[in-house]
Amino acid sequence: ERADKLQTSMEKELDEERKIMKELNTQIRDLQKAYETLSDDTELEQTQSAEKLQHVMECLDQANSQLRLTRDKKTEIEGRLSKTEQDEARIAKELEALIQQLADANEQ
Repeated sequence: ERADKLQTSMEKELDEERKIMKELNTQIRDLQKAYETLSDDTELEQTQSAEKLQHVMECLDQANSQLRLTRDKKTEIEGRLSKTEQDEARIAKELEALIQQLADANEQ
């Protein structure tokens, strides 16, 4: 009878340990799922951040290209302006010479 009580007591302890093990296994599975979800979310955030960074880099490249084009255009316009100013100065001298020739011709 004492052996039966001991066996019953040990079976209860074994059942209790099985319940605890089952609960621990459930908690482990839940933690693994949570970790996988967190890991997936982190990977998604990293991917999105990389895509955003790539977009920003592309925008910067486009802005730099536009800036280079603008500088090139500015240099071109400045060159044309300088040439126009030189042409105006030359034309003014030629006009003065023509006016002087006309004045000289009228005096004769």
